[in-house]
Amino acid sequence: MAKILIAGGGPAGLAVGILALKNGLEAEIYEKNAGPGGLCAQWNRRGYALSAGPHWLPAAGPDGALRPLLLSLDALDPDFAPAPPPVALTLRQSGVSLKLYRNLTRLEQELTAVSPQDGPEILSLVNLLDRAGRLPFPMEKPPDLMMAWQRARLQIQASAVGRLLPYYRISALEYSRNFHHPAIRALLLHAGPPGGSAAASILALGRLLSPTGCYLPQGGGALIRRLVQTFQSLGGLLRTGCGVERALISGDRVRGLLLRNGKTALGDYTALACDPWISFDRLLGRRHMGPAFGDWYSSPESRPVSSHFSCFFGLKGDPSPLCETPMGFECRPLFPSAEAPDWLWLQAGKQGAPAGCQLLRCSLSLEESQCDLWLTLAQNKERYGVEKHRFAMEIQRRMTEQFPQLEGRLRLLNSLTPASYHRITGAYKGSFLGFQAGPGSRPETSAGQAAGLENCFLASQWLHPPGGLSAAFTAAQFAVQRICRLERLRFHL
Repeated sequence: MAKILIAGGGPAGLAVGILALKNGLEAEIYEKNAGPGGLCAQWNRRGYALSAGPHWLPAAGPDGALRPLLLSLDALDPDFAPAPPPVALTLRQSGVSLKLYRNLTRLEQELTAVSPQDGPEILSLVNLLDRAGRLPFPMEKPPDLMMAWQRARLQIQASAVGRLLPYYRISALEYSRNFHHPAIRALLLHAGPPGGSAAASILALGRLLSPTGCYLPQGGGALIRRLVQTFQSLGGLLRTGCGVERALISGDRVRGLLLRNGKTALGDYTALACDPWISFDRLLGRRHMGPAFGDWYSSPESRPVSSHFSCFFGLKGDPSPLCETPMGFECRPLFPSAEAPDWLWLQAGKQGAPAGCQLLRCSLSLEESQCDLWLTLAQNKERYGVEKHRFAMEIQRRMTEQFPQLEGRLRLLNSLTPASYHRITGAYKGSFLGFQAGPGSRPETSAGQAAGLENCFLASQWLHPPGGLSAAFTAAQFAVQRICRLERLRFHL
């Protein structure tokens, strides 16, 4: 029985392990942190369960393309299929409260009521969002394993991408100028990652509004617990607190992994479910990077990365929810040099909170240059701690300006910077997702195999920009499918 060695115990690594075991292979996972989960890990602070992971999954609803894979992984309870709330997001800007309805007809009415003069552009935007929400996830198999007719079908299904190509060539800022109303401009400018293309914002909104979306209980913590339980129940070996130092390469094959404790793990295949920068800069060497990653890492304008500064607050004694849906709101700039207002994103609810309390997560999206600032600051531990606390207090002040009823009632539980994400996951520049589509870029993915190594496969969100859990799980499935082909095994979910 062939054995797969998996570097990284986040969602992608756990998914590789489960699918490998289900298809008659052995699997061992090596995770550097004390617990699995990566960005989706859960931790406790003062009675609250915190998670930086996702609070919803695209295409995971009853008719979603991702749902069969998630059920195979046992990542979701099969009975958990709540209808996504009718309003996906609320936006507050300049005294206007804008509700983003999942019903696109209702959304068009809402936007037109706010800005009648933008009627034609709003109709065009709604049509684009409809197309973006219907774009298929390439879940069946990777293109290199497809028959000719399957590739042709995929091209037909993805023909809607062609309608979005012009929007890959311009920035979200440029596209937002087509609209008169500042709230709609703000929506398009801040829906996607900072520095992203207009297409990135349209795709993010389209997937957020899709009726096949699925909200997760307790953020990403419950999902990781289910993945770990499934992996171990199938006989998988999970080693935490056991990082990988480097891959042991002989010719065109990886023979095993040298662990940080000095021990060696030997196997027939290797799946790298960690940040590709770690894979190519330390584990394998950059000669195995391949052209796609080489281009992406050297093109920050067309392939930017972004991250968050996130704060977790506890709120005691308020049984009513602070906001019914996730919310974005305008606030005074947090960076002194900034000319435009900042946008904070708020999620509030009882999940993860003790009885009679609420858990609030408030995040600021950061562009690549701001990520660099935090990574540089983290080199001075004392100064970093001071600035991190000061920034969190500034976010708290902006929240109380928006919600005066919170004055004196918030308790800071924890805060995360790009340096935190880098420490936890090793993510390139502390990125929260993978590469983004910047202006001038085209939709493309990376090959899921290390260049020049016939038995070393990649499995992470970075293979399929803009990343996220759907990309991580897809990459995991593709990696196991490629191994099954080499082993002459018929892959099944």
